[in-house]
Amino acid sequence: MKGLLISRFAWTAALMATIALSTTSAQTVDLTGKWDVVVTTKFSQGKSLLVLRQQGQTLTGYIDGSYGKADLAGTVKGATFSFTFTLTLEDGKPSKVLYEGTSDKNTLSGKVTIPSVIEGTFTATRR
Repeated sequence: MKGLLISRFAWTAALMATIALSTTSAQTVDLTGKWDVVVTTKFSQGKSLLVLRQQGQTLTGYIDGSYGKADLAGTVKGATFSFTFTLTLEDGKPSKVLYEGTSDKNTLSGKVTIPSVIEGTFTATRR
């Protein structure tokens, strides 16, 4: 009986340590900084500068590309993030742009969507 209790205790301690380590590593991704972004759609490829500031799970900053500069807002949870901004397309109408992706220390990747207009993918490298 004593051996069984020690075994259960050891298993529980190991499980809690694993959870703590995975939570800690998920929180270590900080997106603050400048990023060189490449967006690819079925029609073209474009480059932008992305400047992010992360405070906890809140993401702010701006993106500056061929359609101009726009402020953005979003969230970060572990290694996943999303942010939105509004830009004016060639037809003169404002459109919301959504980026959703994952990150590691020096790269970002994911999907970019302008609802009812176009979808694509993006990659970004930290400067």
